Amino acid sequence: WKYCVIQCTGYLKSWAPAKIGAEQEQEADGMEGENCNLSCLVAVGRVTPSLHELSTNPGLPKLNTITFVSRYAIDGKFIFVDQMY
Repeated sequence: WKYCVIQCTGYLKSWAPAKIGAEQEQEADGMEGENCNLSCLVAVGRVTPSLHELSTNPGLPKLNTITFVSRYAIDGKFIFVDQMY
């Protein structure tokens, strides 16, 4: 396997259930009274040098304190997440 480092910058977008029609689906399923919070990550990614290069080369930008490493399956689900600091 070959991996690369991608730096992502973005935010979490949340929707109220009524905005996407989930409210009617909940009533049909008998889930009245249960809240369903829906959100997704909206981000732009760019390939960066490897983590080893970032730590050994002083000319490259430093990683900030909210950096984490993750791996994803083909369907986009998280396989592995590791907070760096």
